[in-house]
Amino acid sequence: MTGVRLDQIRELVSQGKNEQAKVACRRLVQSAPADAAAASLMALILMNLGEVPQAIFYAQKAAGLSPQDFRARMNLAGLLATERRFDEAMKEIDAATRLEPGSGETHQLATLCLLEQGKHAAARERCAAGLKAAPEDHDLLVTRANTLLDCGDAAGALAALDGLAAKYPDDAFVLSTRALVMNYVDGVEPGRVRAAHEAYGALASRGAPDLTPRGARTPGRLRVGFVSPDLRGHSVAMFMLPLLRHLSRGEFQTFAYFTNRFEDETTRVCRGLVEVWRECGNVSDAALAGLIARDELDVCVELSGHTKGHSLGAMAAHPARVVATYLGYPNTTGVRGVDVRIVDSRTDPVGEADGHATERLVRLDPCFVCFEPPMEAPEVRARDAGRAPTFVSFNAAPKLSPRVLGLWAKVMESVPGSRLVLKAAHFSEAALREEVLGRLAAAGVARERVEVLSPTKGRAEHLAAYHAGDVALDTYPYHGTTTTLEAMWMGVPVVTLAGGVHASRVGVSLLQAVGLQELVAKREEEYVEIAAGLVMDAERLAGLRGGLRERVRASVLCDGAGFAARFGRMLRAIAEEGVKR
Repeated sequence: MTGVRLDQIRELVSQGKNEQAKVACRRLVQSAPADAAAASLMALILMNLGEVPQAIFYAQKAAGLSPQDFRARMNLAGLLATERRFDEAMKEIDAATRLEPGSGETHQLATLCLLEQGKHAAARERCAAGLKAAPEDHDLLVTRANTLLDCGDAAGALAALDGLAAKYPDDAFVLSTRALVMNYVDGVEPGRVRAAHEAYGALASRGAPDLTPRGARTPGRLRVGFVSPDLRGHSVAMFMLPLLRHLSRGEFQTFAYFTNRFEDETTRVCRGLVEVWRECGNVSDAALAGLIARDELDVCVELSGHTKGHSLGAMAAHPARVVATYLGYPNTTGVRGVDVRIVDSRTDPVGEADGHATERLVRLDPCFVCFEPPMEAPEVRARDAGRAPTFVSFNAAPKLSPRVLGLWAKVMESVPGSRLVLKAAHFSEAALREEVLGRLAAAGVARERVEVLSPTKGRAEHLAAYHAGDVALDTYPYHGTTTTLEAMWMGVPVVTLAGGVHASRVGVSLLQAVGLQELVAKREEEYVEIAAGLVMDAERLAGLRGGLRERVRASVLCDGAGFAARFGRMLRAIAEEGVKR
């Protein structure tokens, strides 16, 4: 009889009737408390409803009732990982591995747990071990590409993803990840980059409904929504805060669709700055698109592009009168449901840049971002007398391309006795610190001239690390954004190499915004000359160190009210003009 009832409840779940299934399954587990299958089904239903803590309770019960059940162990491990209870999850994974040593699934979940904890080298090793046990496991092969990127091998990641895209052309995650990784690899032809993004876009659009609001627009305030999983302690939120603080509530009704299950103090600040806040951490793309459409937005601005946790699948349904992409991603989305991409004339000069995007480029001049100075920042400190000339780069490890490491080697060769300090979250592991030292040594930089710093606990400590630097070296082909602004705020000028696409032109926009266009190089030789000349010019360095913070503060980069006014005018323009193709 229990089996029949289980089948009936499973049928409800398959029809998406999870609330009905929950009621029926609760009765079943009460009447059959020792039935592991009933407890497992209850955990599944609660997970579908986003009630993860309660789902864990039933998954633990199922695993306790049936400790030799591989699936029960893995279900529990997955739920624990979802709640970021990684140590407990790993114990369940280990138990499941003992039950099925040849399973790729256990290694896959273990790898993801390690990646979420920032243990990138350990994740790479675990993934490699999994592929020995299950060499054709699809999920492990995809995760391997992510571990390669996180460990600084973007070219290797792209090669792996190219192979996977050919084998699995209908895998949206593979296609999206491949598009993302291309931003980190030097020399990828722009036409190929666009084609990769369009491949994802075509797949995302296949079968997507057209949810464009058809009725006449309601008179009054413009309805504007922002979609992001990063309205938390993340660089996207840091750049959104001044906009949300200053965007006129008299002209705009603001909505936020927060697509993350985890929030922090920054999330709470963001929530207080918008009129309507939607919790969407457990919402599918289809449901999200429907929710946005019901809100009848004039403009929907997605803030992720192809970065982690994006909602481009929802954007494919065109759930607002105008759909825009902004801020979080340095390239086109490739999704035809996205009408507009917000950039500026320096990141995306009129002409060739327009051909790189499937969206219409709208230029928010003079700079596409606004910077809210960190309250935690310590005061700029005078340079330590007698210290060797010191270059710094606090950019993420995936941005440290072979080309830029070779370029930095030339800079250091031009300044005998100089030092280089690197810092990134990825360098929490000794293995990755050792690897980047080895890569620099292969480029000609002696290990004793390089210091690789582990992550610090808080933002104040992170910013204080800039006290040790004289000149910051930007990465290539993927420039820094937050790192460039933080370096300048701490009195450390940044030297950048301008490229031909948005990712390699952000530094151009930021430096020109503070009147330091002379620190923008057009050629590698010029980059070396500028960096070497600047670090040896003690008088100029002292002037920049003492005045750069005020220079940034007085620039358009810190004019939140002015930026919001320009952004508002842009929103009105794109809402009134509609889609121009």
